Amino acid sequence: MTDSMLLVEGENDKYFFKNLLCKLGYTKEQDNAITINVATPRDENAGGNGKPNAIKKLDDILPNLADENYKTSRLAMILDADTETKGWGKRKTIEKVAEKLSQYGYSNTNPDVSGNGYIFENTESDMLHPVGLWVMTRENHNEGCLEDWLKEIIQEDNLFLHAKDTVKNLPEKRMKTSDFSKAEMATYLAWQKKPDLQLESLVKDNLLDMQSPSFLAFQNWLTTLYPKN
Repeated sequence: MTDSMLLVEGENDKYFFKNLLCKLGYTKEQDNAITINVATPRDENAGGNGKPNAIKKLDDILPNLADENYKTSRLAMILDADTETKGWGKRKTIEKVAEKLSQYGYSNTNPDVSGNGYIFENTESDMLHPVGLWVMTRENHNEGCLEDWLKEIIQEDNLFLHAKDTVKNLPEKRMKTSDFSKAEMATYLAWQKKPDLQLESLVKDNLLDMQSPSFLAFQNWLTTLYPKN
């Protein structure tokens, strides 16, 4: 049983981050079980998955973090920025989460919105762990999703460049422009030795550059919230 939770938007995100956390050593020595509960809103009995449900679920989780009998004492969220045309974007996402957290005494200790990782300290109690938020975007942009971030940290690979060109040069583009990264990633994964459209394959097949600046920034955010000691 773990007292740490990482709340994500959906199933694809959940299995990607479960595999990534195992890769980063968040496992127990005796049985190799993961030490952080990666959960979707639906896993936590919300009406469905997605960003609005994840943010709404904070009303159920945050009041209980101080209860030693509650299943969770450490919490972080990973959310897509999404697009401004959908009423979101990175700034709006941060604003909505910060507004919700402030109702329970949490304040953003890093108001600089140029990065992706944020830490909210509880100003009313020093007994509570900070709550984290990571927002997935395209590089230096207000919009984006998990696949956009993955493009930043993928190993240099001519096959991925070819996948991007293939999507770019399609004679008929049926997907939205904001979904190009999803199409590029799916194309790339379909061309692997064992074709698999699941993002977790990027971890299993060692296709990520874990020394890239974007990944190291994420790892630093993660270890600040979930110390391994």
